[in-house]
Formats: sequence, C-alpha cells, structure tokens
Amino acid sequence: MVIPKGGITIKVIRRYPIYLYALERAVERVKMPELNEVREELYRQQAGYFGEIASDKYVRRTRIPGVVFTDVQIEAAPGEFVQIDTFILTQRAIWLIEAKKYKGVLRYLQAPKRTERDGSVTAFPCPAVQLESQIHALKGWLGARGIDLRVFGTVAFASTNRWEGLPAESPIILVREIPAYLERTYRELDDCLTAEAFVQLAAKLGLQQNLLAWEPVCKRLGINPNRLKRGFLCPVCHDPLTRATERTGHCKNCNRDHKKDYGQLILDLAPADPPDAQ
Repeated sequence: MVIPKGGITIKVIRRYPIYLYALERAVERVKMPELNEVREELYRQQAGYFGEIASDKYVRRTRIPGVVFTDVQIEAAPGEFVQIDTFILTQRAIWLIEAKKYKGVLRYLQAPKRTERDGSVTAFPCPAVQLESQIHALKGWLGARGIDLRVFGTVAFASTNRWEGLPAESPIILVREIPAYLERTYRELDDCLTAEAFVQLAAKLGLQQNLLAWEPVCKRLGINPNRLKRGFLCPVCHDPLTRATERTGHCKNCNRDHKKDYGQLILDLAPADPPDAQ
C-alpha cells in the first residue's frame, strides 16, 4: 500500500449491506402483522445507507493524504463489536464519520441522552453517544496494540433538519461540511506514524471489515420463522406458487406460470445458524 500524495484515495468502496438485502427479501416472505415491523426496519436501514452514500460523496472531495475504510468492526470486548460507518486513516490521526439521515424536526434530550423526532414518543439512540462509544472502542483497540494515534469523529447528517436543544459543542455537522472539517483539523496536527507503521496499521484495519457473523432477520427482529411464506414465490405478487411442472410453479393470484428460482429459495430460507457463522 502506498500513501496517496494528492489526497484521500478517491475510490471509497461501500458494498450493499447484506442485512438490507435480507430485509428486502423478508418483506416478501413475512406475513402480517410482523410484516409491518420488517417494513419499518427496512425503511430505517435504507435511510442509514443513503446517508452513508451521501457522506461518501463528500469524503471523496477531501484533500488530505490517507485511506478510507467503510463498515469497520472493532471488537470492544470479547464477542462484542462496534461498527464504524466510515474510517479515515492518516499518518497524523484517525477520523470516524457516523452518517445519519432522519426526516423532520429533531429534539436533543438529556438524561438519558436521546433524539426524538417531531415530538413523537419514538426515540433514537443519541448519535453523539454512539460516536463516543465508537471512539472509546477504537482507542482501546489501538492501545492494546501499542499504537499511539489521535482519534477524532463527527456525526454527519445527510438531511437538513431543524434541531431543538442541540448543544453548541455537539459533534454534529452536515455532510457537505466534511471536507472542511477534515482538512481544518488535519492541518493543525503533525505526523505520528512513519510510512511503514501507516501501511502496517492499514493492513490490520483492512482485516476488521465485515467481521460480524451473520444473524438471520427473524432472529434479529424476534419473528417466529414459522410465520414465513414457504416454498417458491411469485416474482410479481410474492404469493406462494403451486406446482405446475417439475420446473415451473403456478400463481393463483396472477393466474400465470413462473420458472422456479431454486437459487433464490436457498438464499431466502438459509439455516438460522450456517456452519461458517459459528
């Protein structure tokens, strides 16, 4: 790995989350009333992903020498992981960016710290506290490896919200402020890592991506797997297919025959605990 001379590596790779894909498939498989819960979770996860994509666009515009990692998993304690959306490594410091996208008016509340939207009783985990947890986990991870490097972080909102009760010192910015935020703090620091130490640390961090074992949607959301639609589904209306021939099924709702998709069936109804997830 070579340290970029002109700025952050332009290529910021963010793979489509497998959990988001699983939720999309669950919407077709889960029956009512659990379906409403899956749809709400899908909406929340999509908003988060779109926020990350918006953040990536502005990270690419930043002109500091370093490399970018996405979806890094830091083991805060044995078997307990903290996920970081965007991780920027330089020879001077590390920056974490937690991307968010919420609609409506947001209210910042204390004791306990939380965020409410439009005065509803639905509360979100405080993004500032979430960031603090990530920074704490990363500092512990670095310290355990004898690495002395400063860690900074910010919560970047892809949506323009009106805030109530937000402290002036809160680490919350808009995604379009990311380049200025990074470049300003970078210029105030000196190099802490040699080129060799930088490359070694980057290699270690690369191994921290996508470490979490897969957890099925039903298990994660507490849904009884028996509530799933079994067998082949119609690709149009998602109703179960009845047998037409060895290779095709019939949808009574659409009154059409469709080819059986064995690959999709295996993906949708994979075992709850696949061998490689142990």
